[in-house]
Amino acid sequence: MNKRFLKYILPGTFCIGLLSITSCTANFDEINRPGHLITDEEYGRDNFKLQSYFSQMIDNVISSQENSFQMNSNFIGDTYGRYNVPCNAAWNTNNYAIYAPQDSWRNSYPFNDVMQKFSTPWFAVKQETGAAGAAWNWAQILRVAAMHRLVDMYGALPYSKVNSEDLAVPYDDAKTVYHTMLEELTQAINELTAIIGSGTTTLMPDADVLYKGDLTKWVKFANSLKLRLAMRLSRVDSEKQYAKEMAEEAVSQSIGVIINNGDAPAFPYPGNAAVWKICVSWGDARPSADIISYMVGYKDPRLSLYFQPTTFPGHEEEFVGFRAGSSPDSKAIADQYSAPVATANDNYYWMTAAEVAFLKAEAALYGWNMGKSAGELYNEGVTLSFDQWHASGVANYLNDDTSIQADYKALDKASYSTNHVSDITIKWNDGDTEERKLERIITQKWLAVYPLGQEAWSEYRRTGYPKFFTLPDQPVNYPTLTTVAHRIPFTPTEYTNNPNNINSGTVQQLLGGPDQYDTKIFWAK
Repeated sequence: MNKRFLKYILPGTFCIGLLSITSCTANFDEINRPGHLITDEEYGRDNFKLQSYFSQMIDNVISSQENSFQMNSNFIGDTYGRYNVPCNAAWNTNNYAIYAPQDSWRNSYPFNDVMQKFSTPWFAVKQETGAAGAAWNWAQILRVAAMHRLVDMYGALPYSKVNSEDLAVPYDDAKTVYHTMLEELTQAINELTAIIGSGTTTLMPDADVLYKGDLTKWVKFANSLKLRLAMRLSRVDSEKQYAKEMAEEAVSQSIGVIINNGDAPAFPYPGNAAVWKICVSWGDARPSADIISYMVGYKDPRLSLYFQPTTFPGHEEEFVGFRAGSSPDSKAIADQYSAPVATANDNYYWMTAAEVAFLKAEAALYGWNMGKSAGELYNEGVTLSFDQWHASGVANYLNDDTSIQADYKALDKASYSTNHVSDITIKWNDGDTEERKLERIITQKWLAVYPLGQEAWSEYRRTGYPKFFTLPDQPVNYPTLTTVAHRIPFTPTEYTNNPNNINSGTVQQLLGGPDQYDTKIFWAK
């Protein structure tokens, strides 16, 4: 059953159940009343209401619908995170890579899509639960999981003032949103831990495609998400102490963070996986030159598990990515570049165990208490990624102290070729500078987090790593943005729908700059 429609079909399902256990003639009018006339009492039986709301929220943390995924994730996060970039020649002059997306993309997505689809069931849960109990705290975890992606895109967001289905409310700046999210995560973690301790370990398993209602796993995810948000603040001078406290709390909490691949939240896409649909079935995107050049240079055993060789004549055994910002002469040419290894039934990870290990590695690099050294956690992150992808040869990979990113040679236009931009090696070296250690951690983290492009983009903006190729044809309207955007502008319709809270003066105050691609979010490098 497609859970996106659960809210609407449950009443009908309930009626069918009644008919199956009742005679054909008794109470005919009552039994056959329209589904929309089912009472709240009936609809509330067996948590049908709550289940439908949670199904909708889970579906919209990272959209399960392929069109929404393309608009909300692939066009933006994947492009700027340099994973799978648009290659359709029809978009040569209209795409996010060159800071010129089509107006229809910006007007409908991602704000207008995600905010409405997530906030409506979230507010319904708030009403149903009275903002208390296990279901409410679970809903708060899901909200942070969804909304931190949006605030990382825009740099400000309606958040603390959202108290109804009317989203035309004042915005919070990103710093306020981050502090609020960390507070909400901490409360949800503490309250769910107490609930688990009292004997309630499972809630609404039928509504949960990730963990089957296992509250312990949701707390592990919440702690891991708390760690991710804390590290986002870790390089902001005024936030370092707070970030340290939050990070150490997350790791030391009694249930703890995700440490093995079996506890990672993997969203199932039976028959219609988004990466497969967009990159393979539609052929609208191809792996970036950046990620394949690193993996080729590193002789990475995961390369053939991530990507397919090209189909260019004479290059059928080579792996070559598509350079972000390139303008192919035709989609047919772009289609010959390497494609992802993807199937219609692939899961999509919201977070991986490898990511958590790398988060801890960076924190340990700064002297924070993560239980192990930065080098130990770095090796652990690489190993977990290899295990996740069932790749062999991790020991040899981790001992490689000579391999670096490969030069890029385009197969359709020689002018798009370029030399490598990084000389960072793989093997951990305690004698390196802190900055070089950071580059090593983030580069391997980037390789391990694939295909979660949104997170890759955020980490690049936060640290400057991994080093990316510059755009081949620099857009004249943003001469300082030689690689990727710092943020995306607010949805144009917000200026119409929410004029009292979004205008030039408000934007300047919220962002510390204009509503443009080159205005940095407060945690950015």
